[in-house]
Formats: sequence, structure tokens, C-alpha cells
Amino acid sequence: QRMRTTAVPIFYAGRGTGALRAVARIRNTTKDVLNASDYDTVPVHPSYLDDAYEGELLVLFVDLLGDWSSYPNNGKEERNKMWERKQIRLKAINFTNPEDDSKITVQEGFWFSSHEQWKLMVLPYLEIPLVKQVFTNSEYVRVVNSIQLRIPGLFASSHAPPDVECGRLGGYCNAVGIQAVASQPVHWDQSVSPYGAYPVMLVDMPSGLAWYNTMLSLPKMQTVTGSVEAARVDGTSVASILTWDTKVTSVVAMLRGTGPLISKMLQEDGLSEQFQERVSTFYGEKFSRAMSSAPGQHLPMPPPQLLPSHWAERSAAFPSCGCDLVNGTRRLSESLIV
Repeated sequence: QRMRTTAVPIFYAGRGTGALRAVARIRNTTKDVLNASDYDTVPVHPSYLDDAYEGELLVLFVDLLGDWSSYPNNGKEERNKMWERKQIRLKAINFTNPEDDSKITVQEGFWFSSHEQWKLMVLPYLEIPLVKQVFTNSEYVRVVNSIQLRIPGLFASSHAPPDVECGRLGGYCNAVGIQAVASQPVHWDQSVSPYGAYPVMLVDMPSGLAWYNTMLSLPKMQTVTGSVEAARVDGTSVASILTWDTKVTSVVAMLRGTGPLISKMLQEDGLSEQFQERVSTFYGEKFSRAMSSAPGQHLPMPPPQLLPSHWAERSAAFPSCGCDLVNGTRRLSESLIV
């Protein structure tokens, strides 16, 4: 309830802006402040949540649940302005399959890293047919790209193995993805992370689990505490750390995300229709016209030859985990057969 009360005065940048702050500065940290005048925008490099990726979650929160009582008509004009501002950033783009020159329409990514689909894991986007098709297309492109490039996994921003250079942020490979459908330069393509498969799971569970399993099968990816952060694509090294981002996302996706749970809450609060109308309109502006869709009902499975030749050797196990890689992988693969 406190979030519902405070989100608008803290993060909304003011009347007529349509801008939701990514970071708000508290003017006086010695008191509990609830008025918009107690906050302002960070003056150096201000940033706003007008993206079409995970930042959209807070936009929907303040739109559906925020307290707009200090604005005329319960903030209707301001809430509309937020989406008008965001609409400019949403773009449909075609991926051309080099094998047959076919086109697949997707939402343009920042880098097209898997983490950009975070919102699908949280809210019931996939209950909206048009939106589900857009993101099914996106995940089709994600797996086809790896198959074509013979990459044993999927690209997602993560810490890299020690011998992988990741430029400005040291050992963190943020700018990974698919350049053909990205708005920003993709700099690195030498490591993959298991959580790269979580959005695939959300739209096609068997395919998503198979891609997840491929990355777990890379040398030294399995430990007594589960998977580590990332692996070099040639299977020669791993980033031997554990983070929430690259572990819990996969587990939540395996449970179908929180979308179905929040869908029930929205229905109980009488907000389901408003959510669906807002998101449908947002995507309909760019995607309701001719859209080239992914072929078939299921996304492609990873070919077994993607794994390096030494993946099943005993020496490929993490030192603290002498797993039976071959039999374990075979059992999981058999369980995925539909």
C-alpha cells in the first residue's frame, strides 16, 4: 500500500512531462516525505523509464495502482502522456533468416539480450494474443541465431569467464545479443548464460528447457549449488560466481512466471481490462499491421553438435561436482520429448 501511495510523488517528474524517473533524488533525507515537492530529478545524466523493456513494469504499476489524486481527473492525461512518450521507443523490425531469406517480425531490442524480456516473466503479457505472437517471434529469432552461428547457448548480459574481455565494465558483458535486431552496438559474443533461456521457456517450455540444458552441459557449468554464471562458447572456461539474476530467473520461468498469479489479482481488483487495453493499444500501434510470424507451433531445439567435443569428459565437471554428465543429460532430454 505504501508503494501505491508514494510511487507517483517520488517518480513522476511533474505535470505535462509524461516522464517517470528511473532515479529520484530526495531533497531532505531527515524526514519521511510524501509530497512531490520533496523529490526532484538527478541533475547530472537524468534518466527516465520510457523504454519498452523491463522499465515498463514500474510504468504499469503507477498507471494501474498509483495514487494520482493530486492531478486532475485522477491523472488520466498524465498517464496517457507516459505511454505516448514510450510509444516512440517501441519499434517493429524484421529479422531476415539467411537460410531461406524469410522475414520474422520482432520487437527491436536494445542489444536483444534475454534480460530485456524480464517483464514477460512478471506480468500477464502473454495472455494477449498479439503480444504473445510478437515475443514468440522474438524467441524464435533468438534460438535460430544461435543455431546458425553454432553457439551452444543464448546471449544474455552477465559476468564473463576470466579470459573473456568485456570492455568498459571490466568482467561484465552487458552489450551482448543479436546485432541484426538491436538498436545499440553489440560488442561481445564469447560467452553465454543459462538464464538466456528463460524467455524461451515462457513461450515454449520444452524448447526453453532444452536450451537451458545445453548451457548446463557445457564444461564446469554445474556445481553443488547449481549452475554458475556463464560459460565461454568454446567450453574452455566459466564465470564461477552465483548471482540472483542468472539463477532465479530460470526457476521462476520454469514455474510459468508470476503472470498467472498477477492476472488473478488484476481480475479481483477490476484492473484486468485496463491492463489488457493499455498493453494491446501500445503494441497494436506498431504490430497490428502485416506481421511476419515464426513458422510452426514450437521453437527449434538445440542441435546436439553445438556442444564442444569434450563436454562429457570427467575432467569437464566442476571440481566440487563430479556429475554424470552424459546420463544426466540423456535423462533430461528424454523427459522433454513431447
